[in-house]
Amino acid sequence: MPPNVVVSEEPVMCTNCAEIIQNSFEFKSTCLYTHNYIVPFVNEKENSKLDLREIYLCKKGTRRY
Repeated sequence: MPPNVVVSEEPVMCTNCAEIIQNSFEFKSTCLYTHNYIVPFVNEKENSKLDLREIYLCKKGTRRY
């Protein structure tokens, strides 16, 4: 560890920073969930175009992909 870093035995984080980290985590989780849901519909070899409306309707249960 660098000599100028102090590690506290009782670490504290301000409420504002904790909220920012929580919001960032939730945003990234949403992005990863969406990515993991969409990837199976994409065929990279065919350079297929993806209509997100179709995927949304499929997920909603009103249409099958």
